[in-house]
Amino acid sequence: MNSRGRDGEVDRRLMARFPTIVVRVTQGVRVVQTLTFNQDTVTVGREPGMDIFLPSFEVSRAHCRLELHQARFHVVDLASKNGTKLNGLPVARHEIESGDNIQVGDFRLWIQFVPRTQVLEEKAAAYCEIPTIENQGTLRDPSPN
Repeated sequence: MNSRGRDGEVDRRLMARFPTIVVRVTQGVRVVQTLTFNQDTVTVGREPGMDIFLPSFEVSRAHCRLELHQARFHVVDLASKNGTKLNGLPVARHEIESGDNIQVGDFRLWIQFVPRTQVLEEKAAAYCEIPTIENQGTLRDPSPN
C-alpha cells in the first residue's frame, strides 16, 4: 500500500492510521540520538541527507530503509556492503515490530511504534528514558518526595 497520491504527496488521512516510528540510535552502550518519523519511508546511511545519518565507514552511503508496505513497516537492505541485521540475523527485507533492533554497521536502531492517538512527546520521552547501561540509575523517581 502506497500512501502517496498521484502528485507524490503523502495522503495525510492514510498516514494518520499508521503509527509514528520512534528510533533510538545507539553505538555500543552510548545513545547517539532518538528520532521520530511520521512518514512512509525512512532512509538510513552515511550520506548526508539521509533521514537517519550514521557517520561511519561500516555504513554504506544508502544502507537500508524502513518502508510502509501493505500496512506494515519493513526494513529493506539496499545492497549494502556490510549488510543489515534484524535482531541479530542478516536480512534483505523483513517486517519489523516494536522492540526490534536493526544493526547497521556499528550502530543499532531500536524501533518503537507509537499509535497516533497517544501523545507523541510523552511516549517518545518515556522511550528515551528506558534504562540503558549509560543512564542506569538516572531515571526520575515517580513517587512524590
